[in-house]
Amino acid sequence: MEPLAAGIAHEVRNPLAIIRSTAQYCLGEVVNNKDLEESLQTIIKSSETANRVVSDLVEFARPEAVDFKQQSLAPIIKEGLRMVHGRAKTQKVKLSKSVARNLPQLFLDKKRFLQAYINFLVNALDSMPNGGKLRVEAARDNSHRGVRLIIHDSGKGIPEEVLSKILQPFYSTKKEGVGLGLPIAEGIIRSHGGKVDFKSQPREGTEVMVLLPVRKRNINGNHSRY
Repeated sequence: MEPLAAGIAHEVRNPLAIIRSTAQYCLGEVVNNKDLEESLQTIIKSSETANRVVSDLVEFARPEAVDFKQQSLAPIIKEGLRMVHGRAKTQKVKLSKSVARNLPQLFLDKKRFLQAYINFLVNALDSMPNGGKLRVEAARDNSHRGVRLIIHDSGKGIPEEVLSKILQPFYSTKKEGVGLGLPIAEGIIRSHGGKVDFKSQPREGTEVMVLLPVRKRNINGNHSRY
């Protein structure tokens, strides 16, 4: 899978770059032709979308190595909400959070974990195009000796038959979706020793629960649970 994905990426990205740069050049030469300008902008946007699809495919086939560092989850939660604040405001979605003060520090790859976390936030916003509430909670989970992160939205919810498939690669109900975002995010959480659970009902919103174990360093420098 990895060599195939790398080969596809190489063969597709080059012509995509040519298409995009040519369209951008032509756009700069257009004068008083709104229809042509819109067509060229569509080409540019579509080429960028295709490039993201290629990147997702490569990442799914060959995930980046994780770089764990001991850190607090609270600033990452805050940073993720800040990054989606503009879109939430545009959609009239109210953001809120509740983070327990006694959370233990976790060994996280901030870049990778933030990628997964933002993916969950964006999916929540996708379900609330006309407003709603998005709440993030973090607390100790003593039953699993870890931390429980919950992302709850008041969106349209997910039918049972779709919920059972959302982690399947290339499965998507979105017009522009590729179906790799959630599988990649779930893979990132698993690389941290955690797991993801989804609960949803149509018209009642969706809850994403991420369980993260507390880890400590072994003498050999690896990380072990507890």
